[in-house]
Amino acid sequence: WTGCFLLLFRRTRKGPKYGCIGLGVVILLSCLLWIRTGFGLLMMIPFGAVLIILGFLLEGRGLGTFYALLGATCCVTAILDAHDMFMDSAHFDGSEEDETTDAMQVADELGGTHFMWTLIWYIQAVVCLLIGLLLAFDPKDDEKEYDMYQGY
Repeated sequence: WTGCFLLLFRRTRKGPKYGCIGLGVVILLSCLLWIRTGFGLLMMIPFGAVLIILGFLLEGRGLGTFYALLGATCCVTAILDAHDMFMDSAHFDGSEEDETTDAMQVADELGGTHFMWTLIWYIQAVVCLLIGLLLAFDPKDDEKEYDMYQGY
């Protein structure tokens, strides 16, 4: 859902600016509250700071394109994560020991099979990507922006 909302937020004039800044602040707050590993802190603090800086520095089409790329990446990652959960036995870290996926745990708690839950999440991820891509780019806005740059 996050990627879908990011792509939909792209449609507004100030959405990418406030979205990048807001996402950066949320990432930095999550580092403060939850992330405790050195690698997580090493990766997420600069990423949050870069998002805030880009929100302030980039404008117009450049920021909108970056923001749309960020949203599309979230959607595609959700699709790939759901794809990995279709396995009956997960070996994520290369060990011989079986690990459970989120779908397996939900199936144990709520019933059904891990395949059913994975399929639901996979379809949801594809639908969110399509909604975000189809509704995020308003051709009327692109024409106005294109006309605005014709004078330069």
